[in-house]
Amino acid sequence: MWVMLIFHFSSEPYQKQTIIPFLHQHFNEDTVRRLLPDVTVHYLHSAISAKSDPFGFIEFVFRKSAHMFVYGVFAIVVYIALYPLRLKLPYSMLASLIIVAGIASLDEWNQLFTGGRTSTIRDVGVDVSGGMLFLLIFILLSKWARYIKSKNVKKSALL
Repeated sequence: MWVMLIFHFSSEPYQKQTIIPFLHQHFNEDTVRRLLPDVTVHYLHSAISAKSDPFGFIEFVFRKSAHMFVYGVFAIVVYIALYPLRLKLPYSMLASLIIVAGIASLDEWNQLFTGGRTSTIRDVGVDVSGGMLFLLIFILLSKWARYIKSKNVKKSALL
């Protein structure tokens, strides 16, 4: 189901997804420009400057963050789906990230055929980074929750 959502969004043309018209409608560009730090991101063959193009910068950060979120959640879903196989932790993480990389690659290939979209291996890196980050956070939180639960069980056994 999550993969279908990914491919649905990657099949939409850029013009349908851009948030720049929304930003122009609801925010004053000069005010936003003053609030943003003087940061420029070099991505592919362009420089995205927060000061010279604040809405373009916000959209860039928003889109890359959305990629990281979507693929982060996907990595967790895959990891949980692999749990019944009882793979050791490094192998289940690696398998999850390989599947994320495969779907991200297919997603970029799909974008080759979508109007106004660019397809780049760098975006696969962003997607896999999101998967890795979310997976690490999920695993650490899971281990911490088990630790807290085991401490509570030991305390209740003493009472």
